[in-house]
Amino acid sequence: MAVQKTKQFKKEWIKIISPEVFGNVEIGESPVMELENCIGRVIETSLYELTGDASKYYINLLFKINKIEGAHAKTVFHGHYCTSDFISRIVQPRTSRVDIILPVKFKDASLILKMIAITNRRVGKRIASEIRKKVSEIVKNYAEQTDLNTFLKSFISGQIQTQIRQEANKIYPLRIFEIHKSEVQSLEKL
Repeated sequence: MAVQKTKQFKKEWIKIISPEVFGNVEIGESPVMELENCIGRVIETSLYELTGDASKYYINLLFKINKIEGAHAKTVFHGHYCTSDFISRIVQPRTSRVDIILPVKFKDASLILKMIAITNRRVGKRIASEIRKKVSEIVKNYAEQTDLNTFLKSFISGQIQTQIRQEANKIYPLRIFEIHKSEVQSLEKL
């Protein structure tokens, strides 16, 4: 009988660090055989784990590894989404769900934002269309003036959602407004 030799590969563990906007905290570890192979990996974590704010338990953040520095992997924001149980819980009978999908260009990045507005009562197509138009206008004006990091800070604190909700309430009272998904299309500086 022939004896087979097996190669033993030693994997290294690298620490994955969040972007500066989220405080450069460690969000996890990953085994790699070669350090260059982990560039481009997408890591998922909840906003609750990063900030400790239990009221934001339903938001999951996506980070993409873009740089290796020693035994640390630096990441950039790659998107976010709300859990499906949160979305199904906020949409209730006798309310209307108004979905807004909007490509947005910031000073240093472009994103696709998917937003949801829940009204207090059922609304017709005309009012839903006016809400969509008002939200799109507010978000585009905000994006032209800011960069991605400023947007992320206001998104985490809930300021942008509150501002949009206050403006849209002038058209029809909203029960909830949330940016339930974002997808990064391009980043100018990695």
